Amino acid sequence: MPLAANLGRSSTELTPWPEVVRDEEEYRSSPLLDRDRRYWDGLLRGSPRSGHAVGKATGWSTATVAAIGTIPGSTVTRLEELGATAKTSLAAVLYAAVALYLSRVTGLCDLILGMPVAARTNSKLRRSTGFVANVLPLRD
Repeated sequence: MPLAANLGRSSTELTPWPEVVRDEEEYRSSPLLDRDRRYWDGLLRGSPRSGHAVGKATGWSTATVAAIGTIPGSTVTRLEELGATAKTSLAAVLYAAVALYLSRVTGLCDLILGMPVAARTNSKLRRSTGFVANVLPLRD
């Protein structure tokens, strides 16, 4: 939508969902999609195939898996200190721990983890009520 079309909208007014969908459709039919695809294809070239736990084939689970637990506050504090030492966040420390665990379980050294991130890249999307996210591949 051109900037002029937003001039009459207040900064607190929500962006209608059909407008968000229309913008996504425009992106998918634009040269930007090909540019972005080439970028990610280049970055992930030579990626490992899907890993597997030792002796077990990969596949989607048909069972619902749920786990609830807590991390003691003292452990969280130590993880935050580790993050501060490495000049990174607690989330990054936790992702690194998951990568280390998966590497040891699978025996693979080259792993790709998916990290969901907010895709509210402009004020229009920040004013929408729908779920707008991307999953970024994290690869060492």
